[in-house]
Amino acid sequence: MRKLKIFAVSGLLVAAIGCSDGIDKETELQETMQSDLLRLATAQEGALEATGSYTTDVRSILEPTPGVTLSVQFVSASTWGAEAANAESSNHCAMYVGVGEQSFIQRWSGIQQNEPTCKPLPTGTGK
Repeated sequence: MRKLKIFAVSGLLVAAIGCSDGIDKETELQETMQSDLLRLATAQEGALEATGSYTTDVRSILEPTPGVTLSVQFVSASTWGAEAANAESSNHCAMYVGVGEQSFIQRWSGIQQNEPTCKPLPTGTGK
């Protein structure tokens, strides 16, 4: 009887550790996406200084972290917006600099200029 109680407690600890690892993994994935968006911001400023405009060609100015997909959603002479995704994450992230396009702002309600923001993927998209 005593062994059964110890096993049950051990099982709960394993379950708690498993949940913690899942949360930590998701947090790590979000932090990586946010970091890549901030690195993109720095690279975009370099492109602006070098060429006089921002670029939609992410790979020409930055190599994203493996697993992260960066896509520039809009760009003009003084503004850009981008999204970051990772197939292992249940969230995606976005950031814009300058003035955000209306459709981008609506899709990312609550997003603040110059700040990476993450939110859950829309229902039905899966990981």
